[in-house]
Amino acid sequence: MKLHDLTLSGNCHKVRLFLSLIGQPVERVPVNLLAGEHKQPAFREINPRGQIPVLVKTANFDWETPRRSWSIWPSVMPLIGTRRTPRPRAASPVG
Repeated sequence: MKLHDLTLSGNCHKVRLFLSLIGQPVERVPVNLLAGEHKQPAFREINPRGQIPVLVKTANFDWETPRRSWSIWPSVMPLIGTRRTPRPRAASPVG
């Protein structure tokens, strides 16, 4: 999975935080908004709206949905949460 983001963006931070909490590895692709990278044709192919964060599926990440990318962070997190394999939790100490 690739995450196109900006380090200082609050919404990008939320997606990175959520991915780290569920243990989902992701390749970060920084987007330079000041240089207008989000308005370039290459970025617009990924997200026609030109918004970040954008989460892009890669070949080794198999989801049932045919969609290739997600661009709005509130829709990204529930989708990731429902598509991941649950990790076993450690037993909490008694006492």
